[in-house]
Amino acid sequence: MPASCSPRIKNDSEAWSALGTASFGARRTVEARQAFERAAALSPGYGAARYNLATVLCEEERSEEALHRRTRQDSLVLTTASCH
Repeated sequence: MPASCSPRIKNDSEAWSALGTASFGARRTVEARQAFERAAALSPGYGAARYNLATVLCEEERSEEALHRRTRQDSLVLTTASCH
């Protein structure tokens, strides 16, 4: 995201996910991956961001990493959910 974005936008997982979707549609996979990583980091339970990140990683022929991240994120979400 541009440096001029407000702090609220910089911490908005949906905005990062939207940027990832737009970047992926424009075939800018590195930017898409970075945006989806940020969205997933901000909201670990955000399934769409995690799914889209896995899709980008597979497109980059990094399917093992996609599977590893997915498994790790599922564990984090389950642990976080059981704490509340």
